[in-house]
Amino acid sequence: MKQKDVKNAKLAAAALLALVGILVFAEVIDVEGRMFAVVEFYTAFEPTVVSWNFPGTSTNPTIIRAGNFVPEVIVKMDPDTQVDMSASTGQVDSTNWAVYWDFKNDPGKVYLGKIVTAIGQTHYIKITIVFKRISETKTYTKTVEGYVKGGDVKGTWYLNQYDLSALGQYGVLRIPLSGSVTLKFVASEGASFVDSATFKIWKHRAGVPVENYEAYVATPDWTVALTKASDTTWIGLWTPQAGTYVMYGYVNIGGSNYRQLSVVPTLDGGTFGMNQWIGLICWALAAFTAWMTLKK
Repeated sequence: MKQKDVKNAKLAAAALLALVGILVFAEVIDVEGRMFAVVEFYTAFEPTVVSWNFPGTSTNPTIIRAGNFVPEVIVKMDPDTQVDMSASTGQVDSTNWAVYWDFKNDPGKVYLGKIVTAIGQTHYIKITIVFKRISETKTYTKTVEGYVKGGDVKGTWYLNQYDLSALGQYGVLRIPLSGSVTLKFVASEGASFVDSATFKIWKHRAGVPVENYEAYVATPDWTVALTKASDTTWIGLWTPQAGTYVMYGYVNIGGSNYRQLSVVPTLDGGTFGMNQWIGLICWALAAFTAWMTLKK
């Protein structure tokens, strides 16, 4: 190797050594092999139950919306504690239910699956939660229980000013007919549970029992969906003809329909319905007969 080449190689090595020194000095290259750790400080405390959504008693159950209900328990725990899913248990009436834990939020939530509840139906619910320490074998057990009842809805159904609910089940009412009529439902209890209110109406058919029309005539002749007019009132319009009808009134709660009205009104055509025309003809014939008699 020529002397000039040796000199250039030494200069290149010196430049490379200087570059490494700069990188090490700037800690771009870490030759100390240092380790980093994130340390979290917290105050340990015993896990607690904050609240649950079924605190009612057997004589005073928690009123819930009929349909699907999810029992929930809100819990508070420190970072060294978790819910032992295998040891925790759930119970609805006399049936065992799986327990779930939502640990993403603070406070956390322990819950069961959805319970299908009908109007007036009562359920006993019990959830036993087992908490365990991550850093030790210590456990804590918390139990909550209570009763829930599917919320009932009470109210009055109207056709114009006539109280259909006052007729009793399958009562018969004769109503003068004059154009469109107003159908209305006014809730006196449980209005917040009502999703919608509907009339199903059939022309009365001879031989079909009025107590279960849907089993014989599945599709109503009219379905009148009432529009919510206020927090407690639903209203709709219907234009019938003279005749006898079977009318059912339904409220929808939690996706299920509940029949609350079953009546058989007769709409007789108002001032000049069929009966009035027959009466008018009879009067005319009587007057004509009397006039012919007196004329002789």
